[in-house]
Amino acid sequence: MKVEKLSKGKNKKIILFITIIVLAIGIIYITNSKAKYQVTKSVQIVNGNVNYSLADLNVLALSVQSAKGSNTYNPTDTVPTGDYEVNTTKSYCTIGSSTAQLKNIPMEYKDNKVYIGITKKGTKCYVFLDYAIAASEKTLGNLKLTLSSSGCPAYSAPTISDIEASQKLLCKGKDYDGDTYYFRGSVANNWVKMGSTYWRIIRINGDGTIRLIYNGTSAGATGTAANYGSNAAFNSAYSEAEYVGLKYTLGSRNGHDTASNMFNTLNTFYNNNFGSGKSLASYASKLDINAKFCGDRTSTTSFATSTDNTGGTGRTYTYYGAYIRVYRTEKPIFTCPDEDNDLYARRGLVQGNRALTNPVGLITADEVVYAGGLTTDNKNYWLYTGADYWTMSPCSLDGSYNARVFYVNSNGCLNSNPVYNTYGVRPVINLKADTKFTGSGTTGSPFVVQL
Repeated sequence: MKVEKLSKGKNKKIILFITIIVLAIGIIYITNSKAKYQVTKSVQIVNGNVNYSLADLNVLALSVQSAKGSNTYNPTDTVPTGDYEVNTTKSYCTIGSSTAQLKNIPMEYKDNKVYIGITKKGTKCYVFLDYAIAASEKTLGNLKLTLSSSGCPAYSAPTISDIEASQKLLCKGKDYDGDTYYFRGSVANNWVKMGSTYWRIIRINGDGTIRLIYNGTSAGATGTAANYGSNAAFNSAYSEAEYVGLKYTLGSRNGHDTASNMFNTLNTFYNNNFGSGKSLASYASKLDINAKFCGDRTSTTSFATSTDNTGGTGRTYTYYGAYIRVYRTEKPIFTCPDEDNDLYARRGLVQGNRALTNPVGLITADEVVYAGGLTTDNKNYWLYTGADYWTMSPCSLDGSYNARVFYVNSNGCLNSNPVYNTYGVRPVINLKADTKFTGSGTTGSPFVVQL
């Protein structure tokens, strides 16, 4: 057999051919392997589409509310279908290894998809979906508030020197928990119905709870019909400074707190309405039991040398904080200067004097001023009813040794008188921030509290 030798040129061609085949197989293998781990997907952004590598993006951790109104959320691997909305308060994003929460990234649930406005690689978003709340079930604390553009007192340092009788204002102020929204002037859309009772919204507190003042058992009630029960004295004792308090301690003469007549009246109201088996018992769970009410007893004194109407001379007058703010500085507040002693709160709470038995109080003189009232007549602001009623703000201990507390008189004027006088009682309560309602807030269609 004759063996022929391959020529050099032919040998080179074979080697080149084999090399090309090996390279081709290698490229195919590498490409297919890489595709298993490196997938590029278009993620919808606010202003267009940007291609990111999913391995770099690591985009979404999704949780869904367990039930409407619940604070419990369950993780899910798939975007749910139905009526949901992004909880923008709870949802947030992080970038890279940072644990800092970014709250300004746009998020939206639409057409059964979650859209996130991501602008940087390495972003991971934690999205919480709530069951959508129908318009008829909106939360009072989450009202889409339309603030008045003009006419309101200054936001952080208000000075109020006149009444508000004509404008219908929703204004913003500051309390313990942040921004509080209060009604001022001749507003007519702050009516609330709870069972058989009617109330007016004083303000939405900084923590989202809603402060209400009693307004009788019929829509639009005025006069004494807007009060609870018959007129009552704030206190039967009146000759000492202590008697301006809802509860007070008489120093060495009495080693324990003593309840005023008004304290007992408010407890009677609460027990007769929200107590077990009573008409509003089913609504008791809607009340904010951590509510606090200020009876400011911080004071200053003034020495008088003229003869007063008791025949005495050299009397010392005591003026309390609300008197100074109403008559002197014209700067009302939504806070309480002495929280430990004058911020009335239930037992067991960290903040306040823990002197309350039930979460009920009265409106303050400062809140009356914010609402539009002052020391001149005003029959056109929303707190005017045509009847006298007490506030819980101490005014003074006068030269006749009369403990005096502020009240709103039948002409809508903020005034003061000795505590033994009998005036109307309009209890104040607070609803929880997640309370649902129907209606639009007018007398014909009040906000109806939903159970």
